[in-house]
Amino acid sequence: MTTTKTKANGKEANAVVAIAKALNVPVSTKQGIEISRFLRFHSTTFAKKFLEDVIALRKPVPFVRATKDMGHKAGMSSGRFPIKTAAQFLKLIQSVEANAQVKGMNSSSLKIVHLVSNKANIPRGAGRMGRSHKSSNLEIHVKEGKVAKAASKATTTPAAAVKHVETPTVEKVETVEKSTPKVEAQKIEAHKMDVPHNIPHKTEAAKIAPKLSAVSEEYLKKVQASQAQTHKKEEKELNEVTNLYEELKKKGTLRQGRSV
Repeated sequence: MTTTKTKANGKEANAVVAIAKALNVPVSTKQGIEISRFLRFHSTTFAKKFLEDVIALRKPVPFVRATKDMGHKAGMSSGRFPIKTAAQFLKLIQSVEANAQVKGMNSSSLKIVHLVSNKANIPRGAGRMGRSHKSSNLEIHVKEGKVAKAASKATTTPAAAVKHVETPTVEKVETVEKSTPKVEAQKIEAHKMDVPHNIPHKTEAAKIAPKLSAVSEEYLKKVQASQAQTHKKEEKELNEVTNLYEELKKKGTLRQGRSV
């Protein structure tokens, strides 16, 4: 198992590190340097998501050194989509995650501590005018992040014992007995306030009663008179209809004859 020595608070400590290498990869060294600079000291989950976006042409890689005749991209000064190089870096990160799992490391909390792209040999074709090809050596080192360590420390530290303090009970019997007469007095006052003051007395009701009876008698007389008038009209109309019917029976018509 690979271990490296790191200094933390002036003391040396052994940290488990997973390593992966890709030698003589046919990619541009300059593009590899820009991707390494951007992904260094990030988590492997972030790096994989970013490289997948680069391959899908959703996010460009910001270029800082090799920017000659390079146009800008949205949200940055200079950038490109190095699809071939991003695919090789994605394979490298997947390989180092597999190595970390073999060593018993938590693959979800891995942090990239070392990521470089170095120039490799330049293979040339046969003949006098053989063409050369670019190649690079990629190397990555990862270790578990600080979040996982903090969580493990929290689980190992025992919980502090909670001191149980007994609170003395206070008797409140006397205060309750003293406060009860006040409550009863308040209830009586509230009951007095709720009683309406607009209720008429018996004498006022006796004065109003004859007036109401007189009004009702006048209204009854008016109704009876109107009914009598309507009854007379109905009888008159009925008599007229009967007379016309009798005349129709005798003459056979209701038209009046012309004088000659």
